[in-house]
Amino acid sequence: MREIKIGQTYRHFKNKDYIVLDVVKDSDDKKDLVIYEALYGEHLKWARPLKEFLSRVDKKKHPEATQKYRFEEIDLAAASSAKPTNNQEKTMLSPAEIAESAVTIGEGKGKLKAIKMLLLGMFAGAFIALAGVGATFGNTYVGKLAGACIFPAGLAMVVIAGSELFTGNNLMITALFSKKIGLKELLKNWGLVFLGNFIGSVLIALMVVFSGAFDNVAGTVVDTAFNKVNFDFLQAFLRGVLCNFLVCIAVWMSFGAKTIGGKIAAVFFPVMLFVLCGFEHSVANMFYIPAGIFEAAKNGVTIEGLNFGTMLVNNLLPVTLGNIVGGAGLVGCGYYLVYLKKAKEKTVKRGIEMEVSLKVSKKPAKKTVAKKVATKKVATKKVVAKKPAAKKTAAKKPIVKKAVAKKTKK
Repeated sequence: MREIKIGQTYRHFKNKDYIVLDVVKDSDDKKDLVIYEALYGEHLKWARPLKEFLSRVDKKKHPEATQKYRFEEIDLAAASSAKPTNNQEKTMLSPAEIAESAVTIGEGKGKLKAIKMLLLGMFAGAFIALAGVGATFGNTYVGKLAGACIFPAGLAMVVIAGSELFTGNNLMITALFSKKIGLKELLKNWGLVFLGNFIGSVLIALMVVFSGAFDNVAGTVVDTAFNKVNFDFLQAFLRGVLCNFLVCIAVWMSFGAKTIGGKIAAVFFPVMLFVLCGFEHSVANMFYIPAGIFEAAKNGVTIEGLNFGTMLVNNLLPVTLGNIVGGAGLVGCGYYLVYLKKAKEKTVKRGIEMEVSLKVSKKPAKKTVAKKVATKKVATKKVVAKKPAAKKTAAKKPIVKKAVAKKTKK
């Protein structure tokens, strides 16, 4: 359902263009009265008598409704039929519209029930883990580029099938700054989704390893896990920053695509880049490292330094922090400052101007009439007061002059 927004131009009412000036809530039947300004300089015929519409409107707030505005009674669902004006149907959103979409999506994620966050997090963990399985075979049999081209399937499943991925949800920071969700809702989502991602990834690692699917690539699986727990803290952190910068750019681009093909194309190249470059993704590592641990245990091999303790301290901790900085800090905060903060300021300013123009439009007419009457009364009083004073002074002056003249003659 598309939200009707103040200031937005829509093609509505017999394919004519209107700009929304205000939305008035109707308490009687819980419908909206949407105020449109006709851009074509004429008003269309009413579907119902004009008085019936205007009787539901606050005349004091909208005194010139009969002259300037057209009111249309609509259901909330009817908002989806109002389309932005364009020469042709848009196939993607503009960067500013993507930013607004990110806020709306973040608000929805923040208001999910806890059980849904956890379950959808498990789905996302499973999707990323299965992409890791395919990338492992690609790396072993073809080369690193093949693995990098396979791995984007995971994020494509997350975006299209619908699930909650911790790294992508770092973009919820835009909804927080826009005051659509609170800090508590943000941290709740991140915590439960992170846990769900971990559970889903580890379950896939268990099933793949003990199903024997990795028997022919066991060496690659164990080596990958061992290498990931042997980064120093700064290396792991910086690789996490770079990784989630690209992942969140991929998710951000997917918000702008309106087709499944467009969303897949949007996520492919950024994700392929981070895998090819060897950057670190916390959720992917929730699969790769446990898979190496399980594969070593299955084959009775003990590898010093490869365990869940080193996984948490040497990899997940610095990589997760880096992911937050790259996703929430660089992408989320950056685009908020570029698009959302300025847009918010403009909306508030425009709303104030519109409110003033609506409220003042008819009231000044009454005030001016009252002022004219008052000024006339004051003027008449002043005239009456001044004329007698002028006569008195005029009468006295000649007497004084005559008296002076008589004295001089004597």
